[in-house]
Formats: sequence, C-alpha cells, structure tokens
Amino acid sequence: MRRHAHPPYRPQTNGKVERQLVGGLMMQHLTDPENAPTADEVLEDLRALAAHLPEKA
Repeated sequence: MRRHAHPPYRPQTNGKVERQLVGGLMMQHLTDPENAPTADEVLEDLRALAAHLPEKA
C-alpha cells in the first residue's frame, strides 16, 4: 500500500475542521435541538471516522 506524505502541521488551517464541526453542531442545537446529536453520539462518530485514518507515516 502506498502512503502519501502528510503536509506539515499548520495551526491556521488545521483548525478549519474543528470550527466547521462545532459550527454545524451549534446550528443543529439552535434550529432543531430535539434531533441534534448528543456529545456521546458525536464522539462515537468521530471515533468511527478516526478508525479509517491511515496510521502515522
């Protein structure tokens, strides 16, 4: 399996995913709080996504 080189860590761009995630969750809780995911559900989904990430190069 071919591994791709990871770009260097850049705080100014690497925080974009976190900001989008938090913004989306906040919007869900404001517009439809009854159907918004719980913290446990979000963590479960993030762990499932992380399980598909490649190992460190």
